[in-house]
Amino acid sequence: MREITGKRGKALPHAVDKAGQIAFHLPAGLEFPWHFSAGIAPIIKDGKWGFIDRSGSIVVSPQYSAVLLYDVLWMMGSSM
Repeated sequence: MREITGKRGKALPHAVDKAGQIAFHLPAGLEFPWHFSAGIAPIIKDGKWGFIDRSGSIVVSPQYSAVLLYDVLWMMGSSM
């Protein structure tokens, strides 16, 4: 699954599967700026980072000031 980016690289509020079909839409106010790794992908709401799973469900509420992809694992923190 991958995200779709629009003009000027702005993330759009949905993701598509390998067949190019829309897999899910994000709720209003969330951005989907990056790809999936280890089954989750980061989201941003009001400047805070959280994570969604491949079904589009929020698995970590947006609460962190930074996230970092290390190899295939995500790290999150408030003072990274």
